[in-house]
Amino acid sequence: MELKRSLGLTELTLYGIGIILGAGIYAIIGIGANIAHEGLWISFLIAAVIAGLSGLSYAELAGRYPKAAAEYQYTQRAFQNERLAFVIGIIMVFAGFVSSAAVSLGFAGYLSGLFGIAIIPGALIIIILLTLLNFVGIKESSRFNILATFIEFAGLVIIIALGFPDIGTTVVNLTFSPTGMMGMFSAISVIFFAYIGFENLANMGEEARNPKKDLPRALLLALFISTILYVLTAVAAVGVVGWETLAGSSAPLTEVVIAKGVSWLIPIFSVIALFSTGNTVLIMMIVVSRMMFRLAREGHFPAPLGRVHHTRRTPYVAVGLTGLVTALLIIPGDLSGVVQLTNASLFLGYFVVNISLIKIRLRDGPSPHFTVPGTIGRVPLIPIFGALSCIGMLLFFDVITLITMGVVVLLAFGLYHIIQHTTGRQHGPQRSSAARHRARRR
Repeated sequence: MELKRSLGLTELTLYGIGIILGAGIYAIIGIGANIAHEGLWISFLIAAVIAGLSGLSYAELAGRYPKAAAEYQYTQRAFQNERLAFVIGIIMVFAGFVSSAAVSLGFAGYLSGLFGIAIIPGALIIIILLTLLNFVGIKESSRFNILATFIEFAGLVIIIALGFPDIGTTVVNLTFSPTGMMGMFSAISVIFFAYIGFENLANMGEEARNPKKDLPRALLLALFISTILYVLTAVAAVGVVGWETLAGSSAPLTEVVIAKGVSWLIPIFSVIALFSTGNTVLIMMIVVSRMMFRLAREGHFPAPLGRVHHTRRTPYVAVGLTGLVTALLIIPGDLSGVVQLTNASLFLGYFVVNISLIKIRLRDGPSPHFTVPGTIGRVPLIPIFGALSCIGMLLFFDVITLITMGVVVLLAFGLYHIIQHTTGRQHGPQRSSAARHRARRR
């Protein structure tokens, strides 16, 4: 039994905007301001360019191979190497788990401020509720996402409107940051968290009505709209309260509301933040469950994770495991550290995706659905720039983050071999020529 195809271009675009606009901008704009100072908005703009380079590669590959566990699919199609594809898939699943757990704690923080509920119980409540919604169906989840996305959008529009009278002069004054380019690029290692999610849209291909046409369009639209909102929000926030206030606040955007003397908006902003963080957790949990579902269907995860509920048409075992693991990870910690670990994992995944597109284009030529523009001969230029930007960004992460990411990679390789030994599957050079031929045709 397959997943239910319910998502059109509008729903897919809103899914992308919903996860991109989610908790990131509400939680990490203060951390970014502490690093980039007045150059915060430029950091958001550069981050958008980096995301766009890889986003274009995702757009073409999503049109070619509209299946869940997108990074696994792309790597496998490009290199015909199950080991490498599995490791990249595990890295993306890991990033999804860590980020959804972190955002769950962010939700609990806002919930505690409103109702006095302790952090851990509050996080458990939202995880349980969203796991149930994930199980009920993709159509119902989509309806909640649409509502939450409009609420998130409204919150950022309020901030932009409050700072709009000063936006013109603010842009001029903030063009040159005292921290220099080093500070702005260091800030990207954190604020890129605000952009994560565009890659997860590619994992919704098995529930889209016309994935080869709609997925690329939705991905690019979501990135474009989110970038405009982020840059304007950064300019408005720094212009109204200054980077020092943003950096020193646990609710940085609320400081803008307070500074403008509209204190009656504060509780409304807390509700907006609840919808924002809750929506991000929901979409991340949906995507991670679909990734595990596809990896199970490919034989890399236990077979029960590939089961589809006979009436709800959702991967109910994968949904349940996603909720359980996310709940186990809600241990309070350093948000900046969690964000950097997530971003570093994603940059590694993006690097492999860009390289995969280059190899596929050299072998198979342009896509009949969406093709990344700009080539020299048969070599696409944008994936090259995308891969280089990912490697360049990894240089701005601290040593502890990079070591932790390396440990995750090694554990993923170990897990692959354990699963192969347990299930008796063959891999790498041991696979027969017939098996390799079947893999290329899939």
